[in-house]
Amino acid sequence: MYKFTNKLLVLGALFAVFAIAPAATYGQQSKPEEPKNVNVVNTPNVNIANTAKVLNANDSNIFQESRGDNSFTDALTVFTYQVPLGKRLVIEFASIRASLGRGEKMEAFVRGGNAFQHALHPIVMNFQLTSATHDIYVGSQAMKLYAEPGTTVEVLVSRRDAANTGAVSSDASVESSISGYLVDVP
Repeated sequence: MYKFTNKLLVLGALFAVFAIAPAATYGQQSKPEEPKNVNVVNTPNVNIANTAKVLNANDSNIFQESRGDNSFTDALTVFTYQVPLGKRLVIEFASIRASLGRGEKMEAFVRGGNAFQHALHPIVMNFQLTSATHDIYVGSQAMKLYAEPGTTVEVLVSRRDAANTGAVSSDASVESSISGYLVDVP
C-alpha cells in the first residue's frame, strides 16, 4: 500500500510540474522584438535668451568691493555700495569682520537695491576670539540678491555693550565686502 501511495504522490508531482511550466513561460518570447521608430510631432521652438555667463578674472562685470571703518565709535555704521546705471547688481556673497571692545555684541544686515528698501537680509555673525582688549567677530553669507540700476545697497553693522547700556568702545574697527556680478539692463 505504501508503494502505491508513493507512486501516486510522484505521479501527482510530475503532473503538477508539467501542467504549471507552460503557464509560467507563456509571457516570455524566445527572441526580442526589433526596435521601432518613433516620430515626435508638435514640438515647440525654444529660444534661450538669458543664458548664464561664465565670468573670469579679466571680466569687467565682476563686482567686488570692500569698505572699512577703522574708527567705529558709534553703535551703528552703514557701508554703501552704488549700483551703476544700466546695470543690475547680483550679490552672491557678503562678509563682515569686526574688532569690538571686550564683551560687546553685534549684528549685521544687507538691505536695499530695489523697491524693498526696508527688507533686511541678516548676516550671521560668529565670535572668533578675544585678544587683550578686543573681541573678534566674522560673518559671511552666500545669497542671491538683486539690486536695480542706480540704487544703493547698504551693509548695516550695529553693536552694543554687554550690559546693553548704549556705551560702546571708542577703538573698534569693522570691514565689509560684497561680491557678485553686473548684468546689462536694457
